[in-house]
Amino acid sequence: MTNEERFKQNIKIAYKIAWKYRNTGIEFDDLKQICLLGLWKAILTYKIEKGTISTYAYSVIKNEINIYIRKNKKYFKDKHFEEEIKEGITLGDAIKDSTNEIEEVEKRIDIKASMNSLQKANMKKKEKQVMEFYLKGYIQPKIAKKVGLSQPSISGTIKRLKKYIKGEKNA
Repeated sequence: MTNEERFKQNIKIAYKIAWKYRNTGIEFDDLKQICLLGLWKAILTYKIEKGTISTYAYSVIKNEINIYIRKNKKYFKDKHFEEEIKEGITLGDAIKDSTNEIEEVEKRIDIKASMNSLQKANMKKKEKQVMEFYLKGYIQPKIAKKVGLSQPSISGTIKRLKKYIKGEKNA
């Protein structure tokens, strides 16, 4: 299947997401364009290991809209960002910074899938703790505090274990 065929097959997803964001203060035509560009980006970066194209495209498109809104937030300082969408939560509060969220999720999925090979390895107790905290989404300085090691040591441990995983996968 060509990229153009995938694009046409999934165009409704882009329009559906654009419709969900119609009350953000952004012109609907602009929203459609952002969503279509997000869909095209998803199609170009899609790999079968990432799951279904529609699920992946949905994440990429929403991410593109959130990036656009964050970059242009000062221009949308109208009632739409101040309106409460739930009790005490405004639209501006609800939009989180997820620029690299997709890559992070992919990395964690890859590592989780490889944890079985790490279980076979002779890992020290601290290395297991580091990987557990890392997979739970902790940042390196927090892992360092919890495990009692330095942040550079945590970084090295994670890199070493990732190399081990890649070596196992290629073997």
